[in-house]
Amino acid sequence: MEDAEGEARCQPRCTLSVRCPESAPICDDLQAACRRCQDGDDVRCRERSPQTPRCIAGQCVACIAKRGVTSESSDCTTGRSEGRSPLSSTLSATPVCDQGSCRACAHHSECDSGVCAKDDSGAPFGMYKGQCVPFEQVLIVDQHLCSRSGPVFCTPQQAIDRLSINQRYVVLRKVVQASDFSGLDISFAPTTRGATFHVIGPLADGPPQRAESLPGVTLGGVAGRDGISVRGGQLVLEGLFVRGNQVATRCQGTGTVLRIERSLFVENETAVLAESGCQLVLRNSWLGRPPAQSAFSAFAANARSVEINGADFQIENSIFADNGDYSHDAFGGLRVRALSAAGTRSSTVVNATFIQQSGLLRAGRYYTSLWCDKPLGDRLVILNTLLSSDRPLLMVPEEHYVDPNCGVVLRNVASNDSALSKSGVFYPDAVRDALFIDRQKRDLRLLRGSLPEQKAVAQGGAKRVSMGDQTWTAPELDQDEQPRGTDFVAIGAFEPTTIVPR
Repeated sequence: MEDAEGEARCQPRCTLSVRCPESAPICDDLQAACRRCQDGDDVRCRERSPQTPRCIAGQCVACIAKRGVTSESSDCTTGRSEGRSPLSSTLSATPVCDQGSCRACAHHSECDSGVCAKDDSGAPFGMYKGQCVPFEQVLIVDQHLCSRSGPVFCTPQQAIDRLSINQRYVVLRKVVQASDFSGLDISFAPTTRGATFHVIGPLADGPPQRAESLPGVTLGGVAGRDGISVRGGQLVLEGLFVRGNQVATRCQGTGTVLRIERSLFVENETAVLAESGCQLVLRNSWLGRPPAQSAFSAFAANARSVEINGADFQIENSIFADNGDYSHDAFGGLRVRALSAAGTRSSTVVNATFIQQSGLLRAGRYYTSLWCDKPLGDRLVILNTLLSSDRPLLMVPEEHYVDPNCGVVLRNVASNDSALSKSGVFYPDAVRDALFIDRQKRDLRLLRGSLPEQKAVAQGGAKRVSMGDQTWTAPELDQDEQPRGTDFVAIGAFEPTTIVPR
């Protein structure tokens, strides 16, 4: 092993550090040769290049992540958002230090405030996708560290009542009294209608069913009470564990937009109810019986999953598993009583997975995944959706997944129902288990394989579908945050994986 003097002789000769390579960025004054940087060389790294002012592991880099749970770094201030609002121009567009480089945030846990702007819904107020939201815009709910007046609140309702244009984010951290986390009501004043507000729970940074432990916050759990009701305005519910409510989430009224992201719904009488003109978006969520290997394996499914009554909706990258209650004749799948009277755009179900919902009878036939109280025609489009069951479909009464009364547009649907064979991929019952990592344990990720049916489901989805003046595009990532294909996508909520079941 060479000593430092020998190593220096092997490096290029130099007079200035700016002429040294990245692998040996510092010009040694005594040896006149390039060397790796050392502790205390930050000033020399900065002199060499303002873009890489810090030394770590022998290299001059843009930033050093501070010790702790977040990755936001004061070094990452060079990516400010020029030409935007005054607020945004003071915030870094790349606030996170990742292996010596600055990048935009992607997860809430990367930001000191606990909130990353994951979309541009805050753009009217100077907050753009990838920026860390400042502390002063965030309201925290933590029953271990709270007071009624804040800045850390004792109940979600206390924080919700403080929402304003300048404070648009509520973060739910710890719950002690379940009664404080049910019966919540959000009604936005007309003066705030241009803003999008966010309620963020502990499951927001990854697939909700893959959390390694139970979260510190549960929305609901009080028998006979609703979880949260939204009227007016625009609200994002993200990363919530929603359990044991009469109606877990309800949105009502024209002008109400409710977006639910990365949330898990179990043991509710009705998981999601949209009515009276509400616009509902449900993405990357799990409704029903969780996988056996998850932290939520002990919880049961919902009596009803999603009901639409005079509303419009988009469902994307979501799982419906085992919902329904035969003793109450509840329809476990997606029930559409009516779409909004004023709607002009189609409601959609894109890249969803339905398995083993309870159903309803119509004209001697039994329908389990989609039921419509009246025909909807081309106002409802089902795209890239996987329908499955635990057993062959019943013959008496005759069982199907989709109620033909809907008159729905079906594209690139996969099922073991011959009635839907012209709509996409038909797979026989014999290969049903070969599609999934472990269907019985509700690990519904697609299993990569060589069977024709496996390949058909893996490649049978459409990247984009157009009808008239409307176009629908498959999500860029699946529910596990894995990239979808560029030429074709899988049918269902997951892209195929090579993980082998244990």
